[in-house]
Amino acid sequence: MIAPPAHAAEAASAPEPSSLLALFQRLPDLPANAPEAARWFDARGQLIHPGMLALQADIRARQQALAPLAAALGERGRAQGQRTVAALEPFDPALAHGARSARRVGRTAAQPRSRPRPWPSC
Repeated sequence: MIAPPAHAAEAASAPEPSSLLALFQRLPDLPANAPEAARWFDARGQLIHPGMLALQADIRARQQALAPLAAALGERGRAQGQRTVAALEPFDPALAHGARSARRVGRTAAQPRSRPRPWPSC
């Protein structure tokens, strides 16, 4: 059994982030015309719409709340990959040509075939 990461306890005690559906439902309706759209931005082009600013802040909070979980899952995946690679048997030249394993034909991988395999004609 895999032990939970050390930062899992602090992630569990963090406030529950808004669901993606709840965040999506908070998107304001698009402006109907250009003058209305212009009220969403200041003279420098910075967003000033209060609903969008609050939504951006909540999205950032959700990303920060889920970052430890994503990091733990990434580490778990890397560890699983390392275990899988370590469990693979060493390279067998007999398998490189699609042949059966050298062990199954009664020789080691270091022993050459009795006659060389001809190159396939194309």
